Amino acid sequence: LAKSRSDYIARRAALSAPAKFLPRLLLCSGLPKTSLLTMIDRLGKLGEKSESKPKVYRELLMPSATIDWGFGQIGTRREIARKLLGRLSAYVSMSGDSPEKLSEEISFTFIGWLSEECQPPERQKKGRPLKKAIKAGLTSGTASKLTEAEALLEKVTAIDEITTDTPLLLDDDDAPSNTFKAALLLAKVAPPQIQDNKEKAFIAECCARNDSDTLESWIKISLFSEDYQRPSSQGRGTIKPKEHTRKFSVALLLLECSLVSDSNSEWHRVVERWIPLLSCSEGSPKFWKALFSEHESELSTDCIVAACCETWCPYHSAACRNWILANCQELKGMNLQRIVGFLLQTSGQHAVHAPSFQRGKVCSISWFETKESVDSLVSLCFECAKQAGEVIENRNDIAAWLQLLLLVAQAGKKQTNHMVNTVLLKVDQAKHNGLRMLMAEAVLRVYAYYPVYVSLGNPKLRTLLVDASKSIDWRAWRTPMDETLNDMLAGLKLNPSQRLVHGLVEISKSHPLILLRKLDAMADILENDASVSSRGISRVRVQAENLEGAALAVCNGQQVKVIIRHWGYSYTDPLWVSFLEILLSVPREVLFSCGMKMGLEGFLLVYVKLLYIQSQLQNREKVTRLKIRFTDLIKAFEQDAAWNEWLASPVAGLPSFNT
Repeated sequence: LAKSRSDYIARRAALSAPAKFLPRLLLCSGLPKTSLLTMIDRLGKLGEKSESKPKVYRELLMPSATIDWGFGQIGTRREIARKLLGRLSAYVSMSGDSPEKLSEEISFTFIGWLSEECQPPERQKKGRPLKKAIKAGLTSGTASKLTEAEALLEKVTAIDEITTDTPLLLDDDDAPSNTFKAALLLAKVAPPQIQDNKEKAFIAECCARNDSDTLESWIKISLFSEDYQRPSSQGRGTIKPKEHTRKFSVALLLLECSLVSDSNSEWHRVVERWIPLLSCSEGSPKFWKALFSEHESELSTDCIVAACCETWCPYHSAACRNWILANCQELKGMNLQRIVGFLLQTSGQHAVHAPSFQRGKVCSISWFETKESVDSLVSLCFECAKQAGEVIENRNDIAAWLQLLLLVAQAGKKQTNHMVNTVLLKVDQAKHNGLRMLMAEAVLRVYAYYPVYVSLGNPKLRTLLVDASKSIDWRAWRTPMDETLNDMLAGLKLNPSQRLVHGLVEISKSHPLILLRKLDAMADILENDASVSSRGISRVRVQAENLEGAALAVCNGQQVKVIIRHWGYSYTDPLWVSFLEILLSVPREVLFSCGMKMGLEGFLLVYVKLLYIQSQLQNREKVTRLKIRFTDLIKAFEQDAAWNEWLASPVAGLPSFNT
């Protein structure tokens, strides 16, 4: 809406957008002049109204705020400021008005701050006091806290005398503030072995007090200073292994403390925001196990996992996937739905109906190419299906574990057949009939999506597919053969040639279940063919008249003959015979047992009505060929258990047939 050509719509969009997304909108290309100037003016007035203009603007461009923009990791705050300054300077120069004239109408405070922010920092002189050096590396939002921390330098043990026994938490009336100050100083100057112990005590104390503001300020100062450049989502950037290890240790401490404590919602919000950022480049089995475990805490681990999928670098995501696949038999007590969701989101495939053309977050070698990985994924999906137990009849609402199976099948024929054989073994081992049928429906879904990949030579597989077809209505599902079948049926309707009939016969032999899904479409084609139309006399079309001949009528004082025609008086004989030949080529164990659930009853009733109507007309001998082929189908139907039930069913439009 901000790019709308309408000035009114563009202005209203710029005014209604939240302030934290205004820098993100300004990075868009093709913004009209109205929305551009409106957003610049809003940001300028936002800084003018605040007590600390730099603090407000810096919070808008902090890495923790830009993660909600949808770009992933696009750089440090200074880099984002440079991009904004270059983009806005170009836009303002292209607007056609001078800056002096525009400054009378809108506020350029934000652009002025960007210009100051992009100036290179002054170099630190040699011999600069330590406390001033610490202060220069921090944002203005925490300068007041550092001023108090400098006074604490006199009370803290000298750095070279710090040991693991040095107390961090100060027992006085201002314990949270002193805790923050001491942890801040240790984060800047203490040795690594002292940092680990003190940071753990500091985080535990903040968690016990639900002091989320102190924790968040400490994270911003200690771990996300301005001179640190985080790696991008593609793994590029300034890599600092020590910084990554320290950040990950803090993320692990935050997760462990939050899972065992009764914290408030504000604490959970801070933890859910920072854990994905702190663990973007490194992980461990202990961290992954805590992330996917079942817990009674109110912490939304699902939100953390979703953010991790978007934040973690490819190597961390791959390491976590490999750990999951290697320990599929030892995942008791974990949330399997969360694990399957993580595997699905980090696969790079966002929809099972269409392949993704974007570069996925997977390594160059697919992680489900080996038989062991496929076995692990099937076992994981089987256990997940056992817990869920949902129905998978809907076409679009697909469970996550089933999407994962479809993703494996997408890899190729080898993976698909191995996966199907593994599922068959799981079905044989299943004790509950509902679980067995659920997995059968999953195999049917895989077959519907990738019929060419699934080998039907296994009798157990064929039986499983037939049972699944009889239990659910899957005619609305998508298959890659639908378009081919629709084109062939449309061509057969226009010109019933033997070439098309032969092609449909081959499909009915190799994939009978997929062909039977088109019985309703075939019945509609026959209904339209036998309807009354203005088409002329054709050599292949049977024309019939009433036994009583033409009716007499008076028109304009003259007696005329009127030929009355109803549905079924004329039909295309080769078309009707061709459809019967196609169905007769379908295996008998599939045709009637599955066909009655997929539209065979309506298909047969169309033939019954046509033959009944033709028996009341003059040209009974012209339907001989159609009667012979229909009799062959009926004789085969008599051998099936559904014959008596179909024979006793009423025929719509033919009341005399009810007996």
